[in-house]
Amino acid sequence: MSNLGNVEILKRRALSGKPGSIEALKQLCSMAEAANSRLFVDVFPVFQKFLSHNKPPVTGTPSTDIPLEALSILWCVGIGVEPMGSRSFNRNNDQILAAAVRKQWQDIINWSSFLFKNYVEPDLYSYEDLSDLGLEVLQKLLFLFGTIFSHPIIGPTELRSTPGAADLIVRIAMYALVVRVPAPESIPNGHRLRASEYSSRIFDELLGVPHWESFWGKEYVQSLNDFVTPRFCAIIAKVLVYLCQEKNLNYNLISNWLRVVSCAASRCMVLTHQLMFHRAVYFTTHILRRVSKVISRNPEAAKDLDVLKTWRWAMDYLSSSFAHGGYDCITLAVNSGLLSALWVLSQAAADTPGWQDYFTADELYVRIMGRLTSASLYRSVQKCLERHIDKLPLCDLHLDAPPGSPLELWVTLKQLLRSRHLLRIKVEFTQLGGVVTFCSNDKAHVSSNRGHIQGPTVCRMSNNILLQSLVSKTTLEPRPSCRMSSTRKGIPRWSTSYRRRARSQNMPCYNRGRAVAYEG
Repeated sequence: MSNLGNVEILKRRALSGKPGSIEALKQLCSMAEAANSRLFVDVFPVFQKFLSHNKPPVTGTPSTDIPLEALSILWCVGIGVEPMGSRSFNRNNDQILAAAVRKQWQDIINWSSFLFKNYVEPDLYSYEDLSDLGLEVLQKLLFLFGTIFSHPIIGPTELRSTPGAADLIVRIAMYALVVRVPAPESIPNGHRLRASEYSSRIFDELLGVPHWESFWGKEYVQSLNDFVTPRFCAIIAKVLVYLCQEKNLNYNLISNWLRVVSCAASRCMVLTHQLMFHRAVYFTTHILRRVSKVISRNPEAAKDLDVLKTWRWAMDYLSSSFAHGGYDCITLAVNSGLLSALWVLSQAAADTPGWQDYFTADELYVRIMGRLTSASLYRSVQKCLERHIDKLPLCDLHLDAPPGSPLELWVTLKQLLRSRHLLRIKVEFTQLGGVVTFCSNDKAHVSSNRGHIQGPTVCRMSNNILLQSLVSKTTLEPRPSCRMSSTRKGIPRWSTSYRRRARSQNMPCYNRGRAVAYEG
């Protein structure tokens, strides 16, 4: 009997609902995985009817094989949508498949949601890891949505009309962060990409296309805020520790992992703060240090795209953490060796041609150096930077750096540190007689010496405010972003006795966010 005749028999048997229909469906799935586009389009209606007629159970995990067969069908849908290998897809078949997927979109979401909630989430929150079956389900769902969104099949209209679809896709993509092992053996070799790679592909397609921005600008953030919990953050922080401590860094896995984390952390403050609590800044800096050591020993490694991606997304995550985490994050990264790693990486960027085809200098080192430069106004960051920038090789920087080179950025940073150090000394000890300290240290407090109050602290003031206080020496109103308050860190507690003593000695007096400088 011809192959076409076998297919027709299997189709009738699979749709009969009689004993043996599941076996016929399995054979059709196997044939669809290896068949050409014409045969796949021919058997796809069988898959549609199976998904439509067999609804996901309402409660509990069923004892039948139907959910696993639904998983096989979803896997086949992904294979049919994405042209791979030697299979010849023509435009008509693509249009037919796209229309079929759109028609079956609600059933695809229903079954995907059921499989995810019953085989992936229970494993993660019970054991903080995935079983073999849970890993297979997650891997196949990532492949399905990664391939669907790689083509113009599903748009914002379909997602808005399907309740829970956007939230499910974000959860599936984020849960890839807990996977640190290769794809299971049940996944064919041709599709055995890592989970984080499919997750990165989903975010590339959904967040990198202009017409998606209006939809995901709200839905993505809302989904993250709904399901990102301290426990989930603790799990992915453990994965980061595991990744950075491997004997040989897996650059492909780490780069995609950091891509997803930096994308989410820049939009979700809960995730950012929880990862900072678990010292993710330190471990990310450790990865950068290891990358810099590899490049310093072997400059050719800077031409490896996965190495460049690891470098780029680690910088992106650190830049986001600096923006939202403040000066504690900056000092932690600098004390963990960020400057030495940045020096090696910036020099490698100058000496290695070709990286401009993939990334910009701003993405690789300029942006994060700008963060360091901006934060150098404050005492704790300034002293931390000075302590490290005076060591080799940064202590040998000369002023005759070529314009536009990475070396010029370092010279500028060093000169700025020097000038701001002198400005701070001038303000604290010359202009204001040593009674006001400009500082970002949250442990700052008023100290007493022989019964006299010395060193009240002004925290996190901008350079403009600082200069304004020197010129006017009158009432100083800080900008709304200034964190001066009697209840904030770094500001002495308010008391009547302190106010009287300060005024009697012509010292600056602070009252609920207002700094008043009295002429001596």
